[in-house]
Amino acid sequence: MSRNDTWIPQFTQRSPVFGPLVPACERFQVDHYPAWPAVADYARFLQTEHITNQSGQLLRPVTPPPKAGRSNIGETGYEASIYLRGELAVYPTTWHDFFQILVWATFPRTKRALNAAHFAATAQRMKSSDAARRGFRENALTLFDENGAVILCSDPSLLEAIRLFRWKHLFWERRAELRKRLRCIVFGHALYEKALNPYVGMCAHGILLHCEQSVLDGRDEERLEHVDQRLAARVTEGIASPRHLSPFPLLGLPGWFDNDAESFYDNAAYFRPQRREQQDEAC
Repeated sequence: MSRNDTWIPQFTQRSPVFGPLVPACERFQVDHYPAWPAVADYARFLQTEHITNQSGQLLRPVTPPPKAGRSNIGETGYEASIYLRGELAVYPTTWHDFFQILVWATFPRTKRALNAAHFAATAQRMKSSDAARRGFRENALTLFDENGAVILCSDPSLLEAIRLFRWKHLFWERRAELRKRLRCIVFGHALYEKALNPYVGMCAHGILLHCEQSVLDGRDEERLEHVDQRLAARVTEGIASPRHLSPFPLLGLPGWFDNDAESFYDNAAYFRPQRREQQDEAC
């Protein structure tokens, strides 16, 4: 995927992928900006939305020094700075950090829970004899934070098709049911960045949530609130390993890509079959 840092104020109109961010974009008045918002604009927005870290400190975007990176080590690392001081490192004029701001405003409970879990996992690792090696929990938290999505569904059999990698059955044979009974809600800010230039191969790492049909039929903001509450609880309970996240080729969803032909779902390089070890885990 080629990097694109050109400002596109109407980006939400490009794809249903961006649907969850629409309310935050409207409150931020994103389409009023002729060029990239400044860090000061992000600060005003986060303050207006009253976005805080786990201890209640208002989140404050700061510009990191050049080549500072995003280390998670020590009290000055990326996650530690958020957790301890409410300082969110933001590089201006980058989609990655722009989407980070919007996700914080859209899923504040979940982002607080993720940050607290990151900080706790890293602090525990730093006490071990193998402090330089990230553990499964840290990797899983990072994977979901960057590339995660929530699959919200009222039909357990559709969720089972995802667990069993029955992609053609899910996306093609049950297409009409899928439109009514399932919603994919993208969470990861890196996944949003990829969606600006979608490509066959894009895959989310999902958390599967069963819900009542009334949740899917309700108002968008109420559904996002529902997801944020349940997702924060799931993160707090613990995501112990990347294997606890379900691969999901989200461009298979009707309307999310040029996928109106049955042959699209015959691409086994994208709609991959379940591996033997995954079959064993599912049993």
